[in-house]
Order: sequence, then structure tokens, then C-alpha cells
Amino acid sequence: MKCELTVSGHDKLGCSQRACKKNFFLNLTCLLKTLTNYGATGQQQNKQNGNPLVLTYLIFRAALGLHIQDAELASLYHAPPILRHTGNRHFYACENEVFTAPDAESWAKAILAHPPSQYTFREWFMDRTQNWAQEGMPADRRDTIPDPQDEFTLYIMLVGIQAQVCEACELGTLFMPMTQEEILRLLLAWYKSYSQYCALHQVLPSSSPFCLMILWHSIFVSLFSNIHDLEIAFGSSGAKEALDKSGDAVKWAISIDAKRAAAHVIRIRRLLSSLPISTIPAIHIPRIAFQSAIVLWCYFRFRDGSVAHLEVDSAEWHSVAMWKEFADVGLDARELLRELGRVRSGFGAEQPLSAFSEILQRLGYWGMSKKLGDILNVAIHEETDVSRV
Repeated sequence: MKCELTVSGHDKLGCSQRACKKNFFLNLTCLLKTLTNYGATGQQQNKQNGNPLVLTYLIFRAALGLHIQDAELASLYHAPPILRHTGNRHFYACENEVFTAPDAESWAKAILAHPPSQYTFREWFMDRTQNWAQEGMPADRRDTIPDPQDEFTLYIMLVGIQAQVCEACELGTLFMPMTQEEILRLLLAWYKSYSQYCALHQVLPSSSPFCLMILWHSIFVSLFSNIHDLEIAFGSSGAKEALDKSGDAVKWAISIDAKRAAAHVIRIRRLLSSLPISTIPAIHIPRIAFQSAIVLWCYFRFRDGSVAHLEVDSAEWHSVAMWKEFADVGLDARELLRELGRVRSGFGAEQPLSAFSEILQRLGYWGMSKKLGDILNVAIHEETDVSRV
């Protein structure tokens, strides 16, 4: 089993890109040190137990984990990813029964029952992209590359799409119709694979320990809003830069794309609120909670009060039902927009950012989460004070 990391080349890097790259290679260095220590202390024990492939699987899974780190840093810093995610030549990860086997005997039985996959992430991406690109293809056509049978592989695939969004944003092609259609189709193809996994293992999509549905909806938010520009309009770079971006924020806030992004934010808000207190959320949850709050804040702040929400039975109202990402997962986008309309645009007592602030404060043992939560709390208190004047 060969372990490869394919790195993208970027000659001219901005500050955020350099920070992203620095943090990624710091994580890579820590990983290599950890694996070296494991090799020194545990490899001999593995051989004695008759399980010499455990270290290989550990390194392989850790290499896949670097793709998660890379995509998360790219999304956090609004920078291009370091790795080529859609070109990932690693094979699907082993199934959970293999990776979590407590001893050599259990591992041997699991590996016989679930032999290593012969399919790579790159093959899955190419197959799903080509399927949607071909015109006139029957809707019930079977995919050439089978769906993965473990959730970790599905996680890596989803962060691959997330990284593709970051790459398209860097290239300035994210909001082109062709790019948006391609990413939309990939997200729908991923959900099809994930729903089949859930049906096979008899689990609910919302019960994922990796919080995959929250990540899935967040990619749609990134697809229909320029989160970097909205963060600047929120004030991340100072008052002058925020004023400069306010015009673009207003144009976005009254667009149909803003409604679509806000509908996904409302769904994320529900999913975050339903997380059990005992849950230790995945690494992307703090960023998603913060960025979703910023998108919602900008949607209300920069939306002209005279611009009404969608009128029931209007042509635009019926077109909302055609948003496939909601229909495919059994959600009514119009109901989410109704909930959005019920949220007070003036903030005040009914604070729409509170759910995001609460999850960030709950994760206060993560330094970044506490900092992001403090920023949201300042915005909440300022808006509340203004509403009382």
C-alpha cells in the first residue's frame, strides 16, 4: 500500500495563503514525529502480535487525515489548498471494523471479511464528474466506481469537494455557472453515496460523529456567498475595509443566492442546536458555526428593509422548490425560508446568532472556538444595545 501526498504549486502567496501553508506543514511535521515515535515503540510489538500491517494502515489513515487539515485551513484562511484533493490517488480507507480491531486476531478476521478497496478517491471524483457532464445520460444509470462502505472515506470525499470550492474561489471561477453546476452535482452525488451508507448501516445522516451533514450544508453556503468578503463587511479587516465592502454585501443580500445560502444556514443552525452536550464535534464545527453566523448577520444587516421575503405562490416561491439539494435530502426549502422570515431582522430579543455563539462557547476548551465565540458575543451585544435605543 503506497502513501502519496500530491501538493499543489502556488508561486505567489498572500499573507493568508502563507499562514495556511505554514500551519499545514507544522501539522505535517507533528504527524511525522508522532508516527516516528510510534514506529520506534510499537512496530516491534505489532510484529510480535502477528499484525505487521497495523502501522501501514495507521500511516495511510493519517495521510488521509492531512487532507482534512488542508481543506479546513484553506477554508479558514480563504486560501487555496496545499494538496490536490480531487487528484487523491489513495485507495478508499479500510472499514471501521478493520481500523478499530482491538487485537491481532480480531484484525485478521476483519481484514478477511473486509479486504482493502481497489478504488481510489481520484477514480470516484472522475466517475461522478463525468456522469453529470455527459448529456442525455439516464437518471438511473449505475456509477462505474462503487460507493465507499465506511464513513471516514466519505468524510475525505466531502472535504475534497470543500477544497475544490476553495480552489475555485482562488482562481476566480467559483461563481461561474459551469463551476457551480459541477460542484452542486458532486455534492448531490456525495449525498447519494452517503445515504446508501446510512441505509446499509441503519444510521441517521444527522448522527454522524464527523458531523458530515453540517459540513455538507456549509459547502453550499460557500457556494452561494463570498464568505471572505462578508467577513470583511462584518469588520474583520477594520472599519474602512468594511465600508468598502458594504456595497457588494448589499448586492449579495438582496439576491436569490443570498436566500439560498441563508436557507442552508438555517438548517445548519438546527443541526448545531440538536448536537448532544456530550458530543465532541468534528474539527470543522467552530469555523462553520462562526462563518454561518457571519452570513446570517450580513443577510439581515445589509438587506434593505423594504425588500420583502419571497411571497407565497409567487413564481420565485415555486422556483425555490426546485433547489435540488433540499429536495434530495427530504427538506422543504420554502419551510426553511419561512423560518428565516420569522427570525427578526432587527435582532434584539430574538437573537438569531445565539445558537452559533452557544456552540462556540461550549467548545471553549478549543482556543480558536473561544476567540470566535467572543467575536460573536460582541456583535450580539452591540446589536442588542442598538435595538434598545
